[in-house]
Amino acid sequence: TKETTVPHLGTRVRTIPHERFYEEFKRTETTDAVRKLARAYLKNAKEVIQPTEADVLEAAK
Repeated sequence: TKETTVPHLGTRVRTIPHERFYEEFKRTETTDAVRKLARAYLKNAKEVIQPTEADVLEAAK
């Protein structure tokens, strides 16, 4: 894990290995809050061409 600070903004950015991100993502549950967020994405989109509802649900995690 590497942490840096963005100059002039003071925002800290923490970089983690891709494998760790993927492991955490796999452990993330599809909660009611995630489902609600995915529904909001789909409802507020002007048009949905490519992603499936399952794709949007995964992205909401």
